[in-house]
Amino acid sequence: ETDTDASTDDATDAPKKMRKKKKAEAPSEAAPVEPESKAKVEEGGKKSPMEEKYAEIVDYNEEEDTEPGPDPNFYYNLEQMYARALTTQGDASTPSNFLTLFHSFGYECLKRCNLHVLDEFNVLFSAGNYIQILNLETKKLTYLPTVGGKGIGSIAVHPSRKFFAVGEQGYEPDILVFEYPSLKLYRICRKGTETAYAFLSFSPDGNRLASMGSSPDYMLTIWDWKREKIILRSKAHGQ
Repeated sequence: ETDTDASTDDATDAPKKMRKKKKAEAPSEAAPVEPESKAKVEEGGKKSPMEEKYAEIVDYNEEEDTEPGPDPNFYYNLEQMYARALTTQGDASTPSNFLTLFHSFGYECLKRCNLHVLDEFNVLFSAGNYIQILNLETKKLTYLPTVGGKGIGSIAVHPSRKFFAVGEQGYEPDILVFEYPSLKLYRICRKGTETAYAFLSFSPDGNRLASMGSSPDYMLTIWDWKREKIILRSKAHGQ
């Protein structure tokens, strides 16, 4: 009877012993998690293709930067560059200049800083793919097309009122800098963000231009805009 009772007790205690054994082994089973998490951290330290393309630039020495920019008298030919309507190809296709803009009734009032004073009589704003200049005295509207054709994210006016910048939307949008009042396309700043510019601002002396990219990179960039050159760039972590 004693042997039988003992074997019965052992059988009854077996699940408890197994449970205790599993609890005791739990830390050893969880131990491999540490290198796995470490691997994730190491993977997280690698830069994504987007971060490689828009790498941060945090060290700039103006004295060592002797790279010349475009000729001060150089202008782009906007007539050859601006976005046109897509048309079908072939003999029966519609010419891209078949339709022309007659009038724009739009004003994007929900866009931040979308109204700027150019001089005593003219104000500047964006609507759709066009920059519009309204003469408050004659009520005449002047339209400037953009290059990308995907919309406008932000505009800014130079402190001298002799230039204004237009940050486009779309894949790898450009910043177009126009001369005023000639309205010639003076400079194009490229590869500052991936999808759109959320905000632009000139420095008080007008020599630098700051741009803020929107999702997904939220890249804050400082430009030497006359040379079309990025001099500083960093992620805007407080977006």
